[in-house]
Amino acid sequence: MKKFSSLKKPAVVATVHDEATLQAALTLTDPGIDALEIRVDGFPDRETWLQGQIARLQYPLIITVRHPQEGAIHKLKVATRKKHYQNFFQHACAIDMELRSVASLAATLRQARELGIGIILSHHDFASTPPLKIMRQLARQARLGGADVFKIATTIHTPEHLGALHQLVAEAPCPISAMGMGPMGKISRLLLAHAGSVLNYGYLCKPQIIGQWPATILHKRMQELSE
Repeated sequence: MKKFSSLKKPAVVATVHDEATLQAALTLTDPGIDALEIRVDGFPDRETWLQGQIARLQYPLIITVRHPQEGAIHKLKVATRKKHYQNFFQHACAIDMELRSVASLAATLRQARELGIGIILSHHDFASTPPLKIMRQLARQARLGGADVFKIATTIHTPEHLGALHQLVAEAPCPISAMGMGPMGKISRLLLAHAGSVLNYGYLCKPQIIGQWPATILHKRMQELSE
C-alpha cells in the first residue's frame, strides 16, 4: 500500500460511497485521480464484501467512517465505526476522522499512527462558514491531535466566506484540504486547490452535494490553472 506521505500534492480524490461509484472506481484508469476515498458508512452490514471489492482497486485508499452529525450516509454507533476503521486498516494509506471523534476514537487513531497510516482530521459545516478565527482554532486542534492533514468543508454563501477559507489555506498552519459547498462550491474548489489545498475532492457518478466537480474534470481544471 502506498504511503500517504508519498501521495502527490495537490491530489485529486474521488469518493466511493455506494455500489454505482464502486463499480465506476473498479474500471477507472484516469491518471489524473490520485486517490480514492472509501466511505465505509455507505455500505452498512457489507464489510466483508466491501473489503473484497476494494482489494481490487489500483489507487491509494482513504478510509472514512463518517460521524452521524457530519454527513454520514448511514448513522453508525461509535463501536461500529471503531470496528470498521480497524478492519479496514489493511487497505488504508490514510483514514479520515472528524475532530469531534478524536476523543471517542482515540485508540483507533493511536493504532493507525503505529501502523504508519496517514491521519486526516476533518470538520464539516453544512450551514455556513465559521469565522477565520474559529477555523484557525480548528486547524490548531487538528495539528495537536496529530493530523497529517486538516480537512475542512464549509458552506459558502458570500465572497467573504470564500476569502476566509482562502486565507486559512494561504496561512498553512498545517497541511490543509479545504473546499466549499453550495452555489460557490465549484469556484472555491479551484481557487483553494490553486492556493495550496493538498487534497481536492470530486465525484465519480453524480454529486452528493452542490458544488462538487467530477473528479476527472477537476484534475483538468487544476492543470489549466497551474499552467
